Amino acid sequence: MNQLTLTLTAAPIAHRSDPWTSHAAALDVTASGKRSTDAERVLSGVSQYPGRTSTELADLLGMPLYAVRRRLSDLGGEYICKGEAVARGGQRSQVTWYATGGIA
Repeated sequence: MNQLTLTLTAAPIAHRSDPWTSHAAALDVTASGKRSTDAERVLSGVSQYPGRTSTELADLLGMPLYAVRRRLSDLGGEYICKGEAVARGGQRSQVTWYATGGIA
């Protein structure tokens, strides 16, 4: 998945108004490869479990919810798309996720 790695490496993940510590952390998570590794894991989960929410994906993948949500944001548009909003298990409505087929 070299194309996925290149795309994630080029995309900024800290906002311009964020403190310098956020920019430093963003550079570190990208340079270490953790960002791409986590994104590939989340993309695999979305492909394997289509129509699941971020909470469900976090549970299925054994990842923290915040990490899944960040990588869903990275992958949005090119690799995954939002589906319908659903309320499951007494939780608030959450959007579901589907792979788009743009996997390199």
